[in-house]
Amino acid sequence: MSNPYEAPLGEIPMETGGGPLPPPQEPGMVGQVRIVSILMMIQGALDLLAGLGLIGMGFFMAFAMQEAFANNPQAQQGNGPPPETVVNMVSWIYGGLGAVVGSIGMLNLFAGYRNWKYKARTLGIISLVSGLGTIFSCYCAPTSLALCIYGLIVYLNASVASAFRMGEDGYTADEIAMTFSPLRQGQSPFK
Repeated sequence: MSNPYEAPLGEIPMETGGGPLPPPQEPGMVGQVRIVSILMMIQGALDLLAGLGLIGMGFFMAFAMQEAFANNPQAQQGNGPPPETVVNMVSWIYGGLGAVVGSIGMLNLFAGYRNWKYKARTLGIISLVSGLGTIFSCYCAPTSLALCIYGLIVYLNASVASAFRMGEDGYTADEIAMTFSPLRQGQSPFK
């Protein structure tokens, strides 16, 4: 007796408009690539927003500190550095962190978009590792670390490397997904 809930095998196409598909290959973790791509784009958007917020905070802190020093004459007579130096240092720290986090966010967005199409695997790996640079801002560090570990596990899989090679050879993302589909090999994806 067969499983009535199992997907029928006859609906998986064996060729596309561009010709026959390559022979079925071991699925490995190819099905996880698009999940990692989506997470990279979400992480990139959050990093970009955090970077823009930090840059804005740099401008706000510079203005607020200048006003505070102007209204408090005792702050100007301390033994520390001059108030202008403190204002510049704080605004440059916030601005620098914002630029770094924003750049990492843009890289994650771009790499996630390219990886969605099974292209630029090396860029994806670089993006995942560079995402650890958000540790200095403390904002997106936990999710960046988790995404880096998960993404590297997926991207260093042999089947995933083959899928990305197919993407660079000109196959579409749907053709790649069909090539690595467990249904095409007669397997159930739920085993």
